[in-house]
Amino acid sequence: GARRAHDELKRSRAGKFFDFKDYPLTVPRPPEMTHCKLRLDIRAGKLRIKGEDLGSELITGKVKRAPEEPVVLTELREGVSDVTLRHSLGRALLRLNRQVPYELVLDNSAADSRLRLDDLAVREIEVSNSAGNVVLALGGQVPQVSVVIRNNAGNVRLRIPASHAVRITPTGSLSSSNLMKLGLEPVDGVASSQDWASNPQRVDIVLDQNVASFYLDWKRSDGVAVGDDEKDFDDSDFDPEDDE
Repeated sequence: GARRAHDELKRSRAGKFFDFKDYPLTVPRPPEMTHCKLRLDIRAGKLRIKGEDLGSELITGKVKRAPEEPVVLTELREGVSDVTLRHSLGRALLRLNRQVPYELVLDNSAADSRLRLDDLAVREIEVSNSAGNVVLALGGQVPQVSVVIRNNAGNVRLRIPASHAVRITPTGSLSSSNLMKLGLEPVDGVASSQDWASNPQRVDIVLDQNVASFYLDWKRSDGVAVGDDEKDFDDSDFDPEDDE
């Protein structure tokens, strides 16, 4: 009876959620593209991203231990490579081509996402986080970066290089952040670093939170660093042998 119930479960629609597989993922780089708009829809799984020299490939990697094959949609329009990846209940380990400029949209629902963007040219970032954890590290590849974060009952941590000025427009309720420790100047609901007007390297952040937590790693104008430098960024997250 137990064996028959097991066989019936595997043949049912629910059975696919107990059959985990690994799915390789490769997106070629169109030679005529100028930049990439990457949309990531992650549900109750894990996401790890970093940049590498990939030559003719735009994205390579693998989605591990997933009940369903991830969905990848690609379209090239007027030089823009529009790529969408959707996956759930698995672990996506992705490498992005560091020779390509990006716009990044992340829809993170009850998932754990860590994005090492410090070696990538990302000029626009939009994050919608619902009951998940998101960690992002920006680098100095792009002089001006626009970041929009909608954080609902989740946690977001963002690292910004010390070379960049910061402006934050925060709104929300019943939420926490470490913005008061950063030495920013609040004027009419906008907090800016002292060098915002004079520094050509800038990160402009719009933060909307609801019962959520936001933590910013950044070095203040007086040289005091806020945050733990390598706490949430570990190359072992991308180790292909780390399957568990």
